[in-house]
Amino acid sequence: MDKIILKDAEFSAYIGVLASEREKKQKITLELELFLDLKAAGVNDDLKQTVNYLQAYLLLNRMFTEKQFKLIEGAAQSAAQLLLQNFPLAKVKLRLKKFEGFKFAAYAGVEITRERENG
Repeated sequence: MDKIILKDAEFSAYIGVLASEREKKQKITLELELFLDLKAAGVNDDLKQTVNYLQAYLLLNRMFTEKQFKLIEGAAQSAAQLLLQNFPLAKVKLRLKKFEGFKFAAYAGVEITRERENG
């Protein structure tokens, strides 16, 4: 299956278990793999037959602006669901990294894969 890759897209998000972590926005990054058939878009060189990754970024940016998360797992799940609901994707794989809130590592992250549910 074909995929669109968006590497290290940056967002500002309210994220963390502690209230002090959610007092100000923190930098997070997402690496996205959006799985869909890209043949028609490639043959016809037509944006309407693919996913506009700027629109995907803007949609996610709005989510991170409007919603607070305690867990990176919750943020990743919400991002994957939002993409599957708004674009004709068969599957989305994403890696979310959070850089603030700890001194023992460069970042904490999760990687999830979600598929479109048939039905």
